[in-house]
Amino acid sequence: MCELFEEPLIVITTSAGGVRVGVSGDVDVAAIAVLREALDAAIARGVGDVDVDMSGTTFCDSVGLYALLTARDELCESGRRLRIVNASSAVSRLLHLSGIRELFVDPFPASDPTAPRHDGPPGARPR
Repeated sequence: MCELFEEPLIVITTSAGGVRVGVSGDVDVAAIAVLREALDAAIARGVGDVDVDMSGTTFCDSVGLYALLTARDELCESGRRLRIVNASSAVSRLLHLSGIRELFVDPFPASDPTAPRHDGPPGARPR
């Protein structure tokens, strides 16, 4: 029996404010290398925050979640952020069930001067 796995479609765009990674399709163990490569490329660009648009993500498992958390931690070390924007229902459910939604959602716009700064270790809440 032969199974075919479709890799997720990933599109990376860069602007003055940061990097946007669009992810469509399934993010699972069979496709994790593609996502990790895209996140590594976004981090390496060294420009602003990284927004991951997951509106087209049909499935994401714990391996995908781990890749997102790892990328988030790497960005936090250099004072940058990873945000999940336009989460599909599958991604929203995963973030809710895992209890880590607040780690990826920025309640303050980047231009808000009253927004608390994150100067602590990865995973710590802003003050």
